[in-house]
Amino acid sequence: MEAYATKCGNMTVNAITEFERAFAHWLGVNYSFAFWKGRVATYAILKAMGIGEGDEVIVPGYTCVAVPNPIKYLGAVPIYADIELPTYTTPPEEIEKRISSRTKLIVAQHTYGYPCEMDVILEIANRHGIPVVEDCCLAVGSKYKGKLCGTFGIASYWSFQWNKPFTTGIGGMATTDDRKLAERIEVLCAEGLKPPSVKSAAMLSAQRLAYQLFIFPSTAALATGFFRWLARKGLVIGSSTANVFIPKMDERFFMGMSVSQARAGLSEMKR
Repeated sequence: MEAYATKCGNMTVNAITEFERAFAHWLGVNYSFAFWKGRVATYAILKAMGIGEGDEVIVPGYTCVAVPNPIKYLGAVPIYADIELPTYTTPPEEIEKRISSRTKLIVAQHTYGYPCEMDVILEIANRHGIPVVEDCCLAVGSKYKGKLCGTFGIASYWSFQWNKPFTTGIGGMATTDDRKLAERIEVLCAEGLKPPSVKSAAMLSAQRLAYQLFIFPSTAALATGFFRWLARKGLVIGSSTANVFIPKMDERFFMGMSVSQARAGLSEMKR
């Protein structure tokens, strides 16, 4: 049986704690929290920040459904800001256009690893008294003016899903340098974070092995189609399920990282 815990819980599992600490050290922040998926990390940050009913959160118009869903789970409203080519990131002026009296948060998404104009976005945010959270799901190692993405806003969330440059199969991380926010995330985890089932953790471990053995550029397209078919049948652990487009939080959504995911993350960090 695979053990489970995080520093949020009442047990200590070295692999998970070690991964959290290693990731925080690499990024240069003090606090890091590992989760089953990146969208869970997003939810943890939003909830810990007090985002709730009727609040507005500015997000890019070009993003994954995993970004607006946690916002909707909390009763808040995603407000979509236009993007620009060729980076697909949101220009600061588009963000400022959408700020209202109900705006409680700005999500700066480093789309495809291209950094947003963080100095301008932060200037706008500070002028309006609105915090910024960075979406670093595709930005592991990306830098803006010599500084790592994920170190500008009050917090950042990360995804380690299959198609990311840094992968644990699925998985995610929330990071912050804000002590009070970190304490609130710890409380949320202690009160409600669920462990992944032994079956789910085992299935994911088997999928990672298959991924390493069989996925190459020449097989990727065929394998992706087959994998999605298996996911629809419930035979593999997919990053999303059929109900992902229904903004209702599943009772098993708020779930922590497994030990095997953490070990895979530590292995990835050696690269």
